[in-house]
Amino acid sequence: MIPVASFSPLFLGLLTLSMLAGPALALFWLTVRLHPRARRWRQRHRRAAMWLSAGLGVLFVPYVA
Repeated sequence: MIPVASFSPLFLGLLTLSMLAGPALALFWLTVRLHPRARRWRQRHRRAAMWLSAGLGVLFVPYVA
């Protein structure tokens, strides 16, 4: 029998976080597009919305790769 190393719990946790970042990003932009209150929040907090979107996008990259 050939021993095979299993994935580490840290890797699986990061993969799970990465997997959840994609729908969170889609939900964020869908909310901004559909709700006027969210749109006003984005207009007032452009920098925060940009960093939130970029952060979720970067987190989503390992899952896609």
